[in-house]
Amino acid sequence: MAAASPRGASVELVAVTRTFGSVTAVDKLTLAVEAGEFLTLLGPSGSGKSTVLMLLAGFLEPGAGEIRVDGRNISRVPAHRRNQGVVFQNYALFPHMTVRENLAYPLAARGIGGAQRDALIVRTGERVHIQELLDRYPHQLSGGQQQRVALARALVFQPPLLLMDESLSALDRNLREEMQYELKELHHQLRTTIIFVTHDQGEALTMSDRVAVLQAGSLAQLGRPREIYERPVNSFVARFLGDTNFLDATVGGSSGDIVEIKTSAGYCLFASATEATPAGRKLRAMVRPEALELLAPGGMDQPSPDGTSATRLTGRIDRAVFVGGFHRYWIRIGDSELCAKVPTMTRQRVFGVGDAVDVVIHAKDLLLLQD
Repeated sequence: MAAASPRGASVELVAVTRTFGSVTAVDKLTLAVEAGEFLTLLGPSGSGKSTVLMLLAGFLEPGAGEIRVDGRNISRVPAHRRNQGVVFQNYALFPHMTVRENLAYPLAARGIGGAQRDALIVRTGERVHIQELLDRYPHQLSGGQQQRVALARALVFQPPLLLMDESLSALDRNLREEMQYELKELHHQLRTTIIFVTHDQGEALTMSDRVAVLQAGSLAQLGRPREIYERPVNSFVARFLGDTNFLDATVGGSSGDIVEIKTSAGYCLFASATEATPAGRKLRAMVRPEALELLAPGGMDQPSPDGTSATRLTGRIDRAVFVGGFHRYWIRIGDSELCAKVPTMTRQRVFGVGDAVDVVIHAKDLLLLQD
């Protein structure tokens, strides 16, 4: 029986910088990853996330700062001496080798052979559901099967750290979602530390223990998926993490963490503030489309779920789109437009273009941003 998988490794980047000529790809990045954690690096193209992964893998060296694994500085340690699993976007399987031989390769490089090698291959094949593919060649596999083989090859030697660079992006939507859940379950079993790079917000929110949002090579926000989705620190994070309604506003009075604001269109609303906000300050407020309630005009007021204030505005449907699981509405309110998402299976009325509608915004869902 093969030995139990070792615990995941802790990872720390301390003021890491990497430049390419005059371009700074990673700018004094400090980030700590706990042992056994699933951390996703999320950001748009050019945010530095893949460069961070290449630095962690040892394919690039930082120009400044340190990379530590379990407290050891590995900034100048070559890739082949880091004992890390890496899964690339294109899988990088050896085409002239069978699946079994692909899995045996990293074991042979570590001097593992015989019965131990065979046991690790069989066990890993069962874990990622490729036990029936071991004697096939990569060209005989579908994209999803190749992805599983690449994952198995990175895990077969039981690394304490697994790095994944856009590894699910080549899969079709249904298979991609299936692999997200399988990878999360596999992480739960192995407790290997996983650092996963993606530009897909849904992927990051689905799988991660925490998400690090990168912007221009710097850390914009680090937190649990629900935290950064519901409480983004600025407009960049709010916009990148999903559909968002923004309102430019001026702060009025406040009571605790509930603040009265006046929008540029002249509407008074109640909002939630994460820190003290002085009266008269101009800032931006955000509310997610799914947080908006739509009611027929003049209908009964709905109490706020947490007992705080809510605002009710009257508008008219400009556009309406059916998107399978929900209806998307664009509501014109004076000079402003708000987007709402209403689940299809709810018993709420289905509105059409031109219909009058009341929009309820609860204070807990309208967040003041500090940028």
